[in-house]
Amino acid sequence: MIKKSKTKKINGVRKIENAFLNFITLENTQKEIKKLRLKFEIPEDGFSNFNYRDLILANEIIYTPKEWIFHTEKIDLKFKQINLAVKKFAEKMPELNFGISIFRFYLFHNVVPHEVFDWFLETTNVCKLSETSNLSHINNKEIKLIEKENTIYPITVKISPNATQRDIINFISQNWNDIQWLQKKYTNPLNKIGKFKTRNERKREIYDFVYKNRYKYNSKDMLKILYEKYGTALEIDQGLIGKIISLEKERRK
Repeated sequence: MIKKSKTKKINGVRKIENAFLNFITLENTQKEIKKLRLKFEIPEDGFSNFNYRDLILANEIIYTPKEWIFHTEKIDLKFKQINLAVKKFAEKMPELNFGISIFRFYLFHNVVPHEVFDWFLETTNVCKLSETSNLSHINNKEIKLIEKENTIYPITVKISPNATQRDIINFISQNWNDIQWLQKKYTNPLNKIGKFKTRNERKREIYDFVYKNRYKYNSKDMLKILYEKYGTALEIDQGLIGKIISLEKERRK
């Protein structure tokens, strides 16, 4: 059972969430998502309705929206096919623990709420909490999983059961220079986790709307629609519309 995070803000989770949101809005990614939705008879913009129970069940092996045509009929076959498809996306972000579940939720609903990231990634984000493996009791498959995990988390801090929170914080603080040296040693220049700025949800919605409707409305009409929705909270003018489109076009390549 997934436990709800007691932490309102988990920095490591937000870094991965920001990288996910950037990846999922890339034009090539969106094209693949739309193909999958067409293939599995999911609305082009996903199923818009979901509730708290859906968030809790999002990691269940056979979670599906009730509106999905295959919710009961042929569900095993279709779900296996969906998992194989979204696995390809998840493999592009190995730090995204429960990646299949998160990408699958996006495929179904076109959005992934903060709670989903927090529940899935609370103890596994840019850091991971786990026990030391007993190598004498693992099989070849588990060894491969450990080896794969070691490429994601190549640096280890081993903690004694006698260590207090203060001991652990002090140890990391005292050895931070060495930790940074090891991080640089294993840094992959292609990995962009942590390099995306956090955008508030309103700004993200506005930028997405402007980019997706760049051919449908002119800047004047677009601004009118945005003002009707956001009122005085809207902090852009007509001249900024073109700049937003240029920025988003470059970012989504």
